[in-house]
Amino acid sequence: MNSYLIESEDTLSLNNEISKIIKNNDFTNAVINTYDIEETLLENALEDLDTYNFLSEKKVIIIKNIESIKEDQYEKDIEHLFKYIDNPNPDNLLIITSRKLDSRLKFSKKLKTKCQISKIEVNPKAFIKQQLKDYKISQETINLLEEYCLGDMTKIYNECEKLKNYKNTGEIKT
Repeated sequence: MNSYLIESEDTLSLNNEISKIIKNNDFTNAVINTYDIEETLLENALEDLDTYNFLSEKKVIIIKNIESIKEDQYEKDIEHLFKYIDNPNPDNLLIITSRKLDSRLKFSKKLKTKCQISKIEVNPKAFIKQQLKDYKISQETINLLEEYCLGDMTKIYNECEKLKNYKNTGEIKT
């Protein structure tokens, strides 16, 4: 199956999951085209899925923010998407991302049955511990860092990198 659906509100985790899927499916040297539904039409992504790549054998099509699509306005495009998912081109890898799909919608239910699903839920405290595993760090400091970054994983990652650069070894204190 070459169609994936990823649900995550965190950009860093989402990008990591996309990279992992590309690597696991051996599409690392493929052309990657990204379509954000909030900025472009689904029709453009579908056209790209239907055309053969000119310079490379394989290509990855990433459709971001699929939750923005309105079922009643884009029935034809949604039908086209499901036809593609039912009969995909083996040289294409389709990755659809969403912050959070409304599971009450017919479109969402059908998408979840036709694609391999990755729902990413991130634990900020565990992430901080993992990032700073080579350092002695108290639970109070971890809580303070999470609170400072407001649970934003990208910001937490950047702050952990700053701490690593500032503190070569030892203990990180508040």
